[in-house]
Amino acid sequence: MVARLKHRGNEVGLREYLLEEAIYLRNLYGHIDGCWEPLAIPVDQLVGRERYGFYRYELPGDHPLRRAGELRDRLVLTEDDQLLSA
Repeated sequence: MVARLKHRGNEVGLREYLLEEAIYLRNLYGHIDGCWEPLAIPVDQLVGRERYGFYRYELPGDHPLRRAGELRDRLVLTEDDQLLSA
């Protein structure tokens, strides 16, 4: 029997990038009263491979879609790492 790999989208590295940024912010500001829990939500969503919504300005500077619209546009990274407009 051959194991089948789960289909992964074109944005496999994007989830890891967004996770690194979310962990950085959580660790930077999480010590402030009331900040840890809200800052942990994106980390949990990204680690759990859940659907994750964010703004275009959060894309890496060299990402081709960063300049494809307004920086305030909402995007969604799906569970299978597809990048969609929200």
